[in-house]
Parts: sequence; C-alpha cells; structure tokens
Amino acid sequence: MKRLQIPLLVVIIVLSAALAYATLTFGHLWGDDFASYIMQAASITDGSMDEFVRRNAFTMENSSYPVGPVAYPWGYPLLLAPVYALRGVMPLALKMVNLPAFAVFLAAFFLFLKRRVSWWESLLLVAAFAFNATFLKYHDQIISDIAFTAVSTLALWSLDRCAFDETPKRGWGILTGALIFSAYFLRTVGILLLAALFVYRGYKLFSQKKLNRTGLLPEIWPFVTFALLWALASLVFPSGEGSYFSHYGLFDYGQRLRENFVAYFGMGAEFFDGLPARAVVYGLALAFFLIGFVHAPETDLVAKLYFAATMLLYLTWPEPQGIRFLFPLLPVFVYFSFLGMKASFFGLSARYRQMGLVLTYTFWGAAVAFMLLASANQALTNLSNNRDIKGPFDPFAREMVNFVEANVPEDSVIVFFKPRAMRLLTGRDSILMDRCEDLDRGDYVILDLDRGELLDQHQLTPGQVKQCGLPFTNIFENRKFLVYRYERIHLLP
Repeated sequence: MKRLQIPLLVVIIVLSAALAYATLTFGHLWGDDFASYIMQAASITDGSMDEFVRRNAFTMENSSYPVGPVAYPWGYPLLLAPVYALRGVMPLALKMVNLPAFAVFLAAFFLFLKRRVSWWESLLLVAAFAFNATFLKYHDQIISDIAFTAVSTLALWSLDRCAFDETPKRGWGILTGALIFSAYFLRTVGILLLAALFVYRGYKLFSQKKLNRTGLLPEIWPFVTFALLWALASLVFPSGEGSYFSHYGLFDYGQRLRENFVAYFGMGAEFFDGLPARAVVYGLALAFFLIGFVHAPETDLVAKLYFAATMLLYLTWPEPQGIRFLFPLLPVFVYFSFLGMKASFFGLSARYRQMGLVLTYTFWGAAVAFMLLASANQALTNLSNNRDIKGPFDPFAREMVNFVEANVPEDSVIVFFKPRAMRLLTGRDSILMDRCEDLDRGDYVILDLDRGELLDQHQLTPGQVKQCGLPFTNIFENRKFLVYRYERIHLLP
C-alpha cells in the first residue's frame, strides 16, 4: 500500500489544479496590490525598476493614507515577469503562476508531514488544502500569498534537517538558507523563519554547551547563504520595503490590539468554508490545536516559534488583514490540530482510544469531502458564468480607462480610491484622497459609483464632492464611473 503514496499525491495535486483552473476568471477584484505586483513585473522586463519605485513613492507620499509599501519584495514580480513579457496585462495568464506554486506547496506539506504522521494521514491532511474552497478561490488573485505559502512550507521542511541534526550538514544548511531567503524575497515576513532557526539553534548550543569554534562552523551555513543572497539581490533590485517600518509605527496598542485579536481569532473559520456549522467545526479544530501545540514533540519547536512570531507580528500590525495572511500558518495549524486530536485519546483505554482515532479520521475525512463539494460547486458556477469579468477589467471600467487615455494628459494626477490600479490601467500618476481640502492636489477626480452613497474605501461620494465647493466639471459618466476635471485658475503675472 505504501507504494501508492506518490501516485495518490499526484492524483490529488492534479485534481486540485483542475479545480483551481476552473475557478479562475478573466477579470480581477478591485484592490491594487495586484496592480503594484504587475507594475513591478513590467519594470523588471523593461529595466525601469527605479522609475517604478519613484512613481510609486509619489503615490504613497501624496495620498491621505499609505495604501501599501513603496515596493513589495521582488520575488513574486520576478515570477510574473516572464508571463507579463509574453502576454502583458492579461489577468488570466498572470493568475496561472499560482497553479504550479500551489502544487509545490502541496508536495512540500506532504514532505513536512511524512516525518510526523503516517503516509496516508499525510495524504488526508494534504487533501484538506488541495480541495479547500478558500485556497482555491485565492488562485483568482494576482498576489504573492500562495507562492509564499509554498516556499515557506518548503523552508519548514528543510528546517527539520537543518535544525535537528546534531551536526547540521553543509548542504542542508545552504538549501535552508536559500529557501528562507526565497520566502523573504516573496514576503518580508519570511525573515521570521530565519529568526526561528536562530532562536532554536542558539537554545540548543547553550543548553548543550557546544559553543566552540568547531561547533559553530556548521551552524552558520543558513545565515551565510541568506546574507549572500540578500546582498546580491540588493545590488540588483531597488529597495522599497523600508516603508513597512514607517507603516508599522501607526499601530495603536490599545483598541487596535483587541480588534486584531478578535479578527484573526475569527477569520480562521474561513478555512472550513463549505462545511455545515463551520464555526463549530473551527472551534473544535482550534481547541485541539491548542492541545497539539502544547504536547508537540521538540522536533516541532521551530514550527512553534515561526507560528508564534508571525501571529505576534500580525496582532501588532496597524490593521487586520484577510485570511490570506494566515495561509502560511494554516499548515502548522492543521498539523497541530490533528496532533491534538490524536493526543487527546492516548490516555484512554485501548477500546476508547481506537474509537477516538476513528472519530479523528472521520472528522478530517468528512471535512475533505465537504471541501471538495464546495470547491467543485465554486468551479462549476464560475464556468457557467463564462469566467465573468469583474472589477477593473469589466466593460464599464474599460470604457472609463479608454476615455482617460484619450482625453487626460499623461502628466496629470488622478484622485482615485485605488491609485495603483489607476496607474496600471491608464499610465497616469494617481493618489488617494478622502478629504475635500486635499482634492486640489489632483487634476482629475474619478469616482467608482459601485461604492455607494457611503464613505467607503477612502472615497468621497458624488454629493460630497459637490459640497466641497471646488471648481470641478463632470466630463465623463457611465453606469459605474464619474470623471471630474479640476478647473484650475491661472492668474496672469
């Protein structure tokens, strides 16, 4: 039976890829993280990375609220660059990068689990991700989360060999350092993998009193490899991640900490989308996670440190993020939850212990079945809608963009609630402004009427713009967008 593990893993990965592909649309959700990634990919292909940083810095520094860093880490744009070079701004093609990345993640998670549970238990937990409706839904976004989850999980697997060998091998040390750098190159939070390794190896060295020159030499390979790759990347790619630190300074340790805790505590239920009473299921999984976290063996200490450090960072970030920020931690969560379920029955008699194991396998088997049904329904609905085009690529947005390209001078500044998306689509500099007194910083104001009559997403309503008392002229309107021109008065000398 053990010979079936690889064929079954391949079947799971292929079926997962088919479901993911069927979930992709021709458009994209509104948001402009994706726009920044695409523009960074474009700057790689045409050698204008410094120009991208300069223009993106203009957006961040002149908006009423910083909508993101000056530059994201360059790893994901580097993955997008070949696709962009071939197909340009084609959402469906750019999303395809997520498919092989997710396949790598599933294989990496299987390798991570194989040293901890049986091979068929590993396949069961891998299937919980392969057919997960939430993970598959995020294939439809051009963001780095799936790629980062893949590389960070690979790094956790490599850390097993590097962290727990009495004398870490040079080859594994170099591989681990390269994988951790790759995770960091995709998302800055990947540096916490290196921090977890540093804390663990430091603890081992002090506790075993091996602090001598011979003992230290094998320890440094991951750190040396990371440092060399970081130095090389710094020579090639301009930096922009430093704006993360200034944004971090906006954190309010009073109310915001409580809000973040409640948000992250609750959003884990999204992992169980498609299951009946998902909140109850999540509550059970969370309780067993805590048991598994406490009773996990020492070989899981690095995973614990990485999980705890990442959650601490998210809890102290100025605003809560979505479930996608938890993607890299969910493999650890599911493993500890499964471990906790099994550990809960070890103290029982043989009869009840066996019954407990059956309940554990039934819980996760049923979860996988419901996830598969939800994902299949999600894919079929998308295909029946002909991969519906939404957001910045729908016909109304396209009409607005065509008008801007034909009628708005290239050196103009446009006020829009998603400024990076506006720059991607029109090539014009754009800023976000949500106060009347700041609107005159732009030459044009474009409103998305789908935002409704409430102040939403840092955008004023048409009524509020009229009340600002500024000389705006309505020069374009369709069902979804309004374009205003600011009539500047030029005084004669």
